[in-house]
Amino acid sequence: MLNKLTEISLLKEKFINERKTVLASNVSALQKKLYKRLFDRLIEALDTEAGAVLKNSRNLSLVSEVDKIFKDFEGDMQVLMKQVMADYNSVLGYNVKYFESFNNALFANVKKQVTIAMNARVGFASDGFTKDGFIDSFIKDKAVARIVKQSVLGAVLNGTPINTLTKSLNATITGTDKSNGIVDAHFRTYIYDSYSQFDRESNNQFSIGLDLNYAIYAGGLVDGSRDFCIVRNGKAFTREEIQAFGTSRDKFGGYTNKSKGEFAGKWSPNQGIVYVPERDLGCNNCGHFANWVDYIIAKSIRADISKSKFDRQKAAA
Repeated sequence: MLNKLTEISLLKEKFINERKTVLASNVSALQKKLYKRLFDRLIEALDTEAGAVLKNSRNLSLVSEVDKIFKDFEGDMQVLMKQVMADYNSVLGYNVKYFESFNNALFANVKKQVTIAMNARVGFASDGFTKDGFIDSFIKDKAVARIVKQSVLGAVLNGTPINTLTKSLNATITGTDKSNGIVDAHFRTYIYDSYSQFDRESNNQFSIGLDLNYAIYAGGLVDGSRDFCIVRNGKAFTREEIQAFGTSRDKFGGYTNKSKGEFAGKWSPNQGIVYVPERDLGCNNCGHFANWVDYIIAKSIRADISKSKFDRQKAAA
């Protein structure tokens, strides 16, 4: 059974990596499309004199064109995020295959509940994205538009050379050899890691519903793997051991400051993200995942693993 579970997990990992690569390509194309719109509809329309942007009423009014361009941009984002949603559903499909292998009588009901919960998590309903949900809010986020608008307005107010404005906007929006474009950075902040988070959260909900209180820290190692993940890779843990990750209570290593539960890659407090070990594992850009299993499988991986307190509590109830 372990071989089958491992195979499903590896296929899912491959799928996630492939879809993130496709997404990165699509985001790159979207950045270039956004810049072309700005150039065609705004930059070329600005009044200039001696190669510099004029500070006049016409140019000041043209700054509002940024809002119209970003309204069209939201439509492009809608299309792209529909594909991301389809990817989420495919990840959920892999997890269904994984957990149905345990042949638990509760599976059908748990599957239904997890599907409902995960759709709510990302803000998806049968008629599309939920207003003000995660995806809808991401699409309508004005952070990128504000940065672009301020750049254009600053150029108008300060008489910036048009070539300087053009180069600056191009670098900001599409990126350079040394930095990501602004749209790509927006996706890296909120979406790329969400594939793994969606996977881990749905996995965890299945495991709770099916009383699977052990997990294998899976995913292998790569160049640059962090100490936190190296220590845990391939090992089995009880649920309570995983819940202690990122705290001084954790009996395992890989920390930069164990007393504060800090390790390389962990969200910093100023990011405003609460670390949830079952969802975040090694945090930023971590490619590991938790393969939830029963006690028999966990013990075959780690001979000294004890019965989870959650198993003991259920047996005593």
